[in-house]
Amino acid sequence: MALHVRSGDYLTDTSVAHLVEPCPEHYYLRALAEMRPRVGNLHTLVFSDDPAWVSAQSWFDARCSLMTNPDLDDPTPELQLMSACTHHIISNSTFSWWSAWLADSQPDHQVIAPRTWFKPGNARRGDSDIVPERWTRM
Repeated sequence: MALHVRSGDYLTDTSVAHLVEPCPEHYYLRALAEMRPRVGNLHTLVFSDDPAWVSAQSWFDARCSLMTNPDLDDPTPELQLMSACTHHIISNSTFSWWSAWLADSQPDHQVIAPRTWFKPGNARRGDSDIVPERWTRM
């Protein structure tokens, strides 16, 4: 199972930070609590642009491995590995979204996506058409 956390530029890049914010820890706690009974106690590969934050979270335990990409200029290997996973917990990130979308042909593929993609009150864009109906939003 792949779990993706994105925060970096959501916190530091003003051209992005006014539109989106990182998913909070409670989203990942709820998503893992929902996903693990559905798919079994699978080992979780965690991908993130903020590994220090991830490794400090309460949900990051022995059933998780932090995957790091040594070449930040080439995200292709990370995307390939994420899309090879059978199940996904994604963040509000197109990188996450594409990994889950590319894996969608796998049998019994389960995806949990955030209910809210953009910051509340952001009138620039709705998010009702971003997540396919077959994916679970929470």
